[in-house]
Amino acid sequence: MGLELFDSEAAIRLRAAGRVEHARRTGVRSTSAADADDRHVLVNLVARDATGAAVGCGALIPAGEGVVELHRFFIAADARTTTAGSALLAAIDEHAHRLHAPAVVYETSPQLTDTILMLQQHGYTQITPWRPPNDRMATVAYALELP
Repeated sequence: MGLELFDSEAAIRLRAAGRVEHARRTGVRSTSAADADDRHVLVNLVARDATGAAVGCGALIPAGEGVVELHRFFIAADARTTTAGSALLAAIDEHAHRLHAPAVVYETSPQLTDTILMLQQHGYTQITPWRPPNDRMATVAYALELP
């Protein structure tokens, strides 16, 4: 697991793959406007497999009042049966702790049940979505309170 720039080739490629998969699984095309500006990215991590191939990514951005939001979290399909996703999420949570964030929040689509299951396995609990509802997609939100 390593820190890489938000605009590194691997991170850009993984986020693009995540948007494509999100659209395929939810029927909603994700906007990339939030991807265009990395000024607010606090931490960007890229998970790599034993061969060095990039298989997952996630970033932390400020969500307000010291809370951080997990942003553009994605694990490649062929890496989901490995520990890459779990290791990436644990590393992201550790970085949030180092930032002295009281909590990490994440908003996702209810169709992404594998992501939701992973969040729950890491201690995230469902909360009320903090963004106003939009016409494009229903969302569910999760939070992990940090010590």
